[in-house]
Amino acid sequence: MRSKALYRDFPPVRALCAATLIAGSLAFTAGMAKASSIVQFDQNFGSALLEGTIVSDGVNGAFNFGNGLTGNISTSNPGSRATGRVQIFDTNPGTGSVLNDPDLLGPFSAARGQNLPDLTFGNALILEETRGSRPAPGFPDDAANGGRITFAFDVPIALTAIFLLDAGDNAGSARIFLDDVEFDVTSFLGLGPTQTFGGRDREYDFIQFDDNTIVNSFSVEFPGSGAIGRFGATVVPVPATLPLLLTGLGAFAWVARKRKKRA
Repeated sequence: MRSKALYRDFPPVRALCAATLIAGSLAFTAGMAKASSIVQFDQNFGSALLEGTIVSDGVNGAFNFGNGLTGNISTSNPGSRATGRVQIFDTNPGTGSVLNDPDLLGPFSAARGQNLPDLTFGNALILEETRGSRPAPGFPDDAANGGRITFAFDVPIALTAIFLLDAGDNAGSARIFLDDVEFDVTSFLGLGPTQTFGGRDREYDFIQFDDNTIVNSFSVEFPGSGAIGRFGATVVPVPATLPLLLTGLGAFAWVARKRKKRA
């Protein structure tokens, strides 16, 4: 009875409940709107990633790309010519990487004649091909018959964009999975019946996701050769003001329970 009277008879009590809830809501939303980080595979755990670096053995591939983006890289469905390992490929001119696969020589033009600028990527992530005869022995080469690379994050992220290089060939186009569910890239990009997703040699695909694309993992599966050029993401924070939001909700729930008991 006393709690009901307080809520009913003292406007400051009602105002305090409402203000607490609104303040918590606004702060929580503001925390979600942090700028995206662009991961270019130039460093991991603060150390430079050099051409040929193995970033995952297929199972263990811990990463810390900065700004809270931590987790593990793994592989699956490797083709017969893939080792299952994930490696740094240097797309810059004159490197051993591009001697082995000139299809990944930068700069890259946008796929399907999109009105986007040519881009230089530097490092890219590939599935390593089994050792064999190649123009530059000892340097990276991407697996000719593909496989899947998966990023599993320690906390939920907002995925903003992915750049794929040479993502299509006669075997088909690369596929994207969000939390292990295939993402319909063709419909999302609004491609017509004569258009296919997946750029060809020295082309890049740019996929910019909706603002609410919150995931714990994403994967790219290549049908043949190809690379991940970079991706954009930001950690979805649990802000320090979340307790304030919960306090406001709790205050309203407490008052509601007291009113129900009295009724």
